[in-house]
Amino acid sequence: MDFGACLLCFFISSGFWQMSWAAGVLYPHGTAEGDAVAPKNDDGSTGMIHISVEFPYFDSLHTSLYVDTNGAISFLREVSQYTPDAFPLGNNWRLITPFWADVDTRYNHGGVYYRQTTDATILARANGDVRGAFLSQGRFEATWAFVCTWANVTYYRRNEDAAATSNTNTFQAVLVTDEMHSFVIFNYDVITWTTGSASGGSSGTGGTPAQAGFNAGDGKRYFSVPGSRTAAIIDVENTTNVGVPGRWVFQVDNAEVTAAGDCSSSSRGGLVVSPIQGLIYGGTEVFMSGPCFNETDDLVCKFGGQAVPGYYVSELRAKCFAPPLFNKQRVSFQLSTDAGKSFRYRAFFIPTYHYDVEYDVVRANRAAWDNGGPYVIRWEVEKLNTSLVDIDLLAISNDDNGQVELHWIPVTRGMANSGTARLGELIQVAPLAALSGAIRASSAGSAVEEKNTSPVLWSDLHTLEWYAHAYITAVLLGQTKNAEHTSFIDDVIPDLRDRLRSTPKNWESIISALKVYRKDIAGSVCRSWFAKDRDVPLPGDLPPCPCTLQQALRDRGRYGPDPTCYQGSSYAYNCELNPGAEHCVISSGCSQSGGATQCCYDGKGRLLNVADWEIGGGTLDRAHMTCSHPHQVPYVSHFVNDVAPQHFCCLWSESQDLCRSTYFRRRPSRDCKGYVPPRIVGAFGDLHMVTLDGTFYTFNRLGEYVIMQTKDKRFVIQGRTQQIPTSRAGIMTRATALTSLAVTSGDGHVIEVNTTARRPIDVLVDSKRVEYNDLALGFMTGVSFHTQNTTALGISLQQFGVYLEIQSAAGFLNLKLFLPATFKGETQGLVGTWNDDPDDDFMARSGTVVPSNATTRNIHVNFGETWRTEENTSIFTYYNGTSHADYQDLNFEPLYEIPFDFQSNETRQRATQVCGTIQQCLFDFLMTEREDVAIATREFVLGIEKAVNDTKPIVTCGYLATPLNGTKHFTGYFAGNEVTFRCNEGHTLAGSSVRRCLIGGEWDGHKTQCRASGTTRLSYGGFLLLVLSLVVTKDMVL
Repeated sequence: MDFGACLLCFFISSGFWQMSWAAGVLYPHGTAEGDAVAPKNDDGSTGMIHISVEFPYFDSLHTSLYVDTNGAISFLREVSQYTPDAFPLGNNWRLITPFWADVDTRYNHGGVYYRQTTDATILARANGDVRGAFLSQGRFEATWAFVCTWANVTYYRRNEDAAATSNTNTFQAVLVTDEMHSFVIFNYDVITWTTGSASGGSSGTGGTPAQAGFNAGDGKRYFSVPGSRTAAIIDVENTTNVGVPGRWVFQVDNAEVTAAGDCSSSSRGGLVVSPIQGLIYGGTEVFMSGPCFNETDDLVCKFGGQAVPGYYVSELRAKCFAPPLFNKQRVSFQLSTDAGKSFRYRAFFIPTYHYDVEYDVVRANRAAWDNGGPYVIRWEVEKLNTSLVDIDLLAISNDDNGQVELHWIPVTRGMANSGTARLGELIQVAPLAALSGAIRASSAGSAVEEKNTSPVLWSDLHTLEWYAHAYITAVLLGQTKNAEHTSFIDDVIPDLRDRLRSTPKNWESIISALKVYRKDIAGSVCRSWFAKDRDVPLPGDLPPCPCTLQQALRDRGRYGPDPTCYQGSSYAYNCELNPGAEHCVISSGCSQSGGATQCCYDGKGRLLNVADWEIGGGTLDRAHMTCSHPHQVPYVSHFVNDVAPQHFCCLWSESQDLCRSTYFRRRPSRDCKGYVPPRIVGAFGDLHMVTLDGTFYTFNRLGEYVIMQTKDKRFVIQGRTQQIPTSRAGIMTRATALTSLAVTSGDGHVIEVNTTARRPIDVLVDSKRVEYNDLALGFMTGVSFHTQNTTALGISLQQFGVYLEIQSAAGFLNLKLFLPATFKGETQGLVGTWNDDPDDDFMARSGTVVPSNATTRNIHVNFGETWRTEENTSIFTYYNGTSHADYQDLNFEPLYEIPFDFQSNETRQRATQVCGTIQQCLFDFLMTEREDVAIATREFVLGIEKAVNDTKPIVTCGYLATPLNGTKHFTGYFAGNEVTFRCNEGHTLAGSSVRRCLIGGEWDGHKTQCRASGTTRLSYGGFLLLVLSLVVTKDMVL
């Protein structure tokens, strides 16, 4: 559909699009609002106005602007031209033109008003306008606005009465930004003229009418509002692209301006989905834009392979509700407009589960939930917007083959939407056994099992003591005669039937009686679980733990933060299941067994072990939290197999002995025996490199190079260098630095990280930009992005166990690369050959080795230059007509050494003050004369030295078990640590009473035993106890 034809007469009455406020289309303006008033003139300007933010416009940042009388806002120069030329225009005419025409404000003909503002009311209004106009901007939060209003202005009159006041226009431009994205809102209140007399007009019309739109000033890029420079522009007050006559909204921060309200009937048109993520349980209301929708369309949405109905909202929007999606990574999203016959529109959707947030359905007073109730839930009444609600339980269990099963169980129907409910009093039906699940609240009648027709609210995934008691009650009352699924709960029922023989046979009496026996019920459930779980071998392919917290925090390629227990969490229940732990990590790789290693550390950075009765220690988990695996569902399988048993064995039972003898035997801690820290390399400043074997050198050529690749080229990192400018505008140094990195890891996907003046960290995935705030959503399989601030990014490549730590500073990128030992002997490129022999670090592409003591020029020419990329090997994206050749300069000659008199004494002294003795910092200061560059280099060198120190190998002898009938005292299991043993009364120590961890990683002395006093040999009973002790120890050490 033609864009201009579609939008010129675009009127939508849907409430979804009604964004205008009661005050009308204009934002508040005038001196009463604090506006400044532009000078009264003809063809004049305000002069330069400094603004308090960097406003992004056409992919450039601006800190000043001009308000031009003739209906324009300009950035690079003021504009006095009164007749609008057709866009595009060059000559740095970077313009925002709500109504560029020959305005004359002399003779008290109206005025031009403007102000910068951070007023909360104005920003809230702008947020609503932007979010309503652009589906992808649902989280936009404006921090600044510029409101400029041309109020009751008329046109220049050459041969007419200049003092006449008829034919006036009132229009407005509102500039809005969150300092990352920017938008412009054109508001047209009254338009009665289009042309001044000097532009060929007569009585305000004819000639060359007004231009409305945007111009980059490069003679190429522009956008014109439909009707510009034609007579039709006089009707702009009746047109819109957002369903509010007189309002037009645009996104202006990118290289091209994007208008709101565009839609396409072509299958080539893009599909925008918002939100792009939702809970794994389903029920997320997902809106779509891109295609032009009709009320007669038969809409079908497909999430992965699951089809659900879609619903028409307006010509520009439709919606559907996500089904349950138990996936860690994104799934395909497809839209059909013909009842599922064809799916022409495609996007993606990301199922999520968060362990560290409060859900919409809140389990009030969590302590009560682990102590027999009451089981109270709360929600915000307004979030359901209905008078009656339904409450359902999504119960989750394992079948006999370990497959996860989902069951929908109604709790209550059509209760008043009071925002609170007591589950124990509401539930009267329990058709099957389950110990894990989540609670759903929905508008009455709108949700039937997984099918939803309105938004729903969910609780967190939790253990179901309240439901387990209801199930037992239903069985005892004969309501559930043949359970659909036999579980650990069923084993306790025969005993309870005897105990409750005299209890009245009604729901309330039995539920009340079960509270008396809740600890016994928990113990029975726990022992049933233990008996079944011990028949299944624990995973044997899981990695050991890092020895210290410092190592764990650095090894982000192989270990990620545990979302249930991590430093800096504000979640009220952080580390609830790991009391005493400061921080826990989980192995990130998906093993063949499907399991995971959880490692937990105390406040001193010491690795905790549950076998030493440190109940905050990590566990060996049967199901990885996020990996997909046969017979496992991400998040859910981990909860059912590893979390729920801890609840009923340790929390519900309130028995430490039961917890230790069951749960911690089957979920023991791993020690750090066999752990090898990652090797760290760096690329930073003007370009300094640290090889994998620890050699520092400088390589400051200009082009694109292989920083590192494996011999089979399954893993490749390339870098692009560009010249570093001096602090004096337009003058370049002979120094170069990284401005772009590109990574591919064997799966065909390419991640690019660039730095620009607008975006310190700008990420492309497969040549498409990904917003920085969206990087952490988990849209790439096997890749995790770690975001802290907009100048830093971490990338974990879990398949390879690699971590990239990228920082943007002083206009370029610095890289720390963490590689596991599996890369040893496999690396090539500028990071050198990793074989612990620094003498062959400078191996050229041909295999020739440049001596480690070669001159800097020799290293550049005969080693570094051989790793320049070719057009057919480059993995970078090239935009705007650029190519590989545009980034290569074979004639660029860097300064290999800095002569003593290269800079003045004052500069050298200042360099020493800033850098101390850090040679790379001194080099960069003298080469660039820029203190910010030197400081960035200094901080990177100090940072990489700390990272190397944090990851130093530690010799450990491994966990040493406490002997049966004895105790031990220890400070650790590292080289130099001692473990002292003592036997309980009535037992005599055999073997070594003190064992020391030797530098070779072995314990000295002999195995310690505590034998019953007065015996010199083991009786049959003692032998049996010893065997049991060994079994326990084996379980714990696995």
